[in-house]
Amino acid sequence: MDNSITARGDAFSKLSNDTGNVPTIEEALTNAEMNFTVEKRPLLTTSDLFATIPVKNKFATVRTDTESVLGVVGNRYHVVQNVEAFRFLDSLVDSDEARYAKAGTFNNGALTWIQLELSKVLPISDNVKPYVTLYNTHDGSSAFKVLITPVRIWCQNTLRLAIRNATDTFSVRHTSSINGKIDEARKVLGFADKYYDAFSEEVEKLIQTDINYGADWLDENKYKIGYVRGVPTPKPNADDSEWDSYNKQLEKNKEVVQQVVNIYDKEKHTGTAWGLIQAINSYEIWEMKKRGIKTDEQRAYSQVRQVLDNAQYKTNRAMSLLVG
Repeated sequence: MDNSITARGDAFSKLSNDTGNVPTIEEALTNAEMNFTVEKRPLLTTSDLFATIPVKNKFATVRTDTESVLGVVGNRYHVVQNVEAFRFLDSLVDSDEARYAKAGTFNNGALTWIQLELSKVLPISDNVKPYVTLYNTHDGSSAFKVLITPVRIWCQNTLRLAIRNATDTFSVRHTSSINGKIDEARKVLGFADKYYDAFSEEVEKLIQTDINYGADWLDENKYKIGYVRGVPTPKPNADDSEWDSYNKQLEKNKEVVQQVVNIYDKEKHTGTAWGLIQAINSYEIWEMKKRGIKTDEQRAYSQVRQVLDNAQYKTNRAMSLLVG
């Protein structure tokens, strides 16, 4: 195993605090430094004469411990505190079906998230931990959502795979009753179980699918998958500078393909369809050049945002080419 790979940690870990192995959400959020409250306050502006003017039907959401403004919302918006948003998960932790793992925030706390590690053991020939990530916003930008976020331990990659007949994203309603909280917790676990059962079946098929032409396949499908940029052939009457630019981009593409092939050659499951998908996943997550990203922390932030925004990964394009 390449120690440099496992040492980097998955993206969520880089941007989170450990919740500790605790039984309640209050303790988990306190350990993660996230047990703050938010208030909805009237939004005001000033005139040229410095008079204070209320903005009709608009309010600011404010983090009370830092006085940071998190967003602007309408009069129908209802603040749901972090502890109340996630409290329904206590029943899953209490029954030993899950444990609190890590939690974090973005934009000073405008978006908060927590991860549960499920007790479920996945019957696949690889080491993948089943996580569920839940996030809540205090700026009105999103509903309270649940994401299925498995992490492959060997390469520390969060896996976002479109699995047929299983959804990996769904919304949860806020409820104040005890029975309602238990029902929502059961709903989360039910969705997760269904996804991970389908995920395990699909992944095991990929692991058992031998591929003895991996390097050639990666080269032949580079444009379909999209991990390199397409290069239109210049017109016959193009000047030398256009042809130079064209040839330089082709050389860059060859270098990228070789980079992905090198990742594939080091893959735990090289020689299989699963190994091909993971080589592309590792390249996209850790190696692909992206505008404005220079540090590991910036890259981790970009990856977590992709997950939370439910962005489509290039691995899903590769998967559709391999399995149809």
